[in-house]
Formats: sequence, structure tokens, C-alpha cells
Amino acid sequence: MNKQYKEIDGLFYDERTPEAVCKILSRFNELHRTGRNSPRLRLWYGDTETGRCWMEENNITGYIGRSTGPIKIPLLIHNSRSYGGGAILDHCIIRITARNPHVNRIDCLYSHPNFHIPTITIESASVLFDGEIYANFKTAKQAYRYAAFMAGERMGR
Repeated sequence: MNKQYKEIDGLFYDERTPEAVCKILSRFNELHRTGRNSPRLRLWYGDTETGRCWMEENNITGYIGRSTGPIKIPLLIHNSRSYGGGAILDHCIIRITARNPHVNRIDCLYSHPNFHIPTITIESASVLFDGEIYANFKTAKQAYRYAAFMAGERMGR
């Protein structure tokens, strides 16, 4: 079975990707490609039926680039000096946030209507998702920073 794509502004997306997500990724690809001031994005992956976040923590922040070849797909570029990156699971994006450096806050650019994350709590130096231990740290400060990142209150761990 061949993968079905739709093309928007020169980039190819999975046909299941919402139009709003395509427009945002295309806009930020253009900003990055032309060297204009592009903010760092965070992509939130999850179940597109329920809106529940998968709570991914790796390869979810960066700049939008594109692959080479006849079918140019969006890539997540680690930093502004990087030349390559991994393919984006564009049809699994349930939220996109960006750090606004002018006012030092994180803005939501897109969100699934039912977007939600598990309940995050901290006990001692452990982070719990819905009451289950998810990560352990040496200090409570590390646990708080990680929990803030996973909740979307920080762009980095």
C-alpha cells in the first residue's frame, strides 16, 4: 500500500494531517529556510481520536526543515546550526507550542480539541503520571524541572 500525501506550500504531509498543522509547519519551515527569526517549536504527539498525549520526551523540540528529493517532507531540526533531522509524524501531532522570546512565555499555536495529558505529580524525587512512577531523579529540583517540561511549562528539561 502506497502512502497518500497532500502537498501544501511545497511540503508533503500525510493525508490524515489536519490542515491547521500543515499550515503551521509550512510557515515555520519557510521562516527557518529563509533565515528569518524562527522560534523553537515543541511538537506534542498523541492519539488523534482521543487527544491523549503520548508524553514523548525526545525529538520533540526544534526548528522545521524539509527533506530533499521529489517528495519534501517536514523534518524536525535540532538547532539552528543543524542541517538534518528526523521526519515528523505530522498526522500524530495533537499540539504545537512555541517559545515567544519577546515576552518569555510559551504560546500554543495548535491544539487538538480534546488535548489532555496525564495528571503529573511529584513525590520526593519521583515524577508520577496518573499515580504511576514514570521517572526517578537524584534531587527534587530535577524532578520539578522534568515535570514542568513534560507539562509544557518549559521548553527544555
